[in-house]
Amino acid sequence: MIRKSLYVFLICTLISIISWSMIKLSKFYERSESFQIVWTNIPSNYILKSENYAEISITYKAQGFIILSSQANNKKNIVEFDLGKISQQRKKANGNIIIPSTILIDRLGNKMLSGSEIISFSPDTLFVPYDELMHKRVPINIDFRLNSHEVILKSIYKASHDSVLISGSKSAIDTISQIKTQIDINRIKQASLITTKLHNPLPKVINIHNTHIDLKLEDENNIEFTTNISLPTHMEKNINYSPTKPHITARFIIPISYLENINMDSLRSCFYFENINSLDNVEVKAKQESEIKVIHIEPNSVSFSKSLSK
Repeated sequence: MIRKSLYVFLICTLISIISWSMIKLSKFYERSESFQIVWTNIPSNYILKSENYAEISITYKAQGFIILSSQANNKKNIVEFDLGKISQQRKKANGNIIIPSTILIDRLGNKMLSGSEIISFSPDTLFVPYDELMHKRVPINIDFRLNSHEVILKSIYKASHDSVLISGSKSAIDTISQIKTQIDINRIKQASLITTKLHNPLPKVINIHNTHIDLKLEDENNIEFTTNISLPTHMEKNINYSPTKPHITARFIIPISYLENINMDSLRSCFYFENINSLDNVEVKAKQESEIKVIHIEPNSVSFSKSLSK
């Protein structure tokens, strides 16, 4: 008898909960959601200056059943705008594609579940800034380096191309006069093919149509370059000798097979001075080692000042 009464109580409770839920879910509620904007079919001769609008906020009214169903789907809210069609249908003003509320309501209405009523949305008009897509050919500037120090390559080389086509908005294109790339010479393993990637100064608004360049050295065995060498101070019998000009410019020839062993310290160690006590016009001399050949020094003499070491 007690068990039967318990069953009756549970059934009545369940019916009450279901009835209460049905009443609640049949009522209308207001809810706000955000829809991410996705631009599609951007005309080939257009470029968006900036994607100012990332999302649209919508307030709508719907029965609890519909809201619950929307939450159960757990899908990302996305609304697409076909700029190919819109740009033809709408007049463009002051460099903007204008998407008015009539188009927004149509697009958003298609995304809402049946039975939903849109109350408001923000923004109510989209102004999509665009520019005509421009093309321009600019020269390539190759920056040769040795452990981040600038060097001037004297070896003759051939590049696969000396200029590159870039595209983007006119305002961005006008700021680009060249495209740079950097090659660290002590990473060169062979003369036959050196491939490097071109640096894009404005990757979000400029497109480089050929992102790599290939180089081939004419001399397959040696590489020749010029760089600045900093001169160290020299100490002798508690006296410091400091060069009045801290740098010299030197020209080297080095086997390509030996490049990976080269750094600025090894180049600096090639130089020495004789008769430094004379202070003025001290000749800069180079050690002619087997792997590193110094073929020119400028200036070939420097002056020193001296001071007592502390």
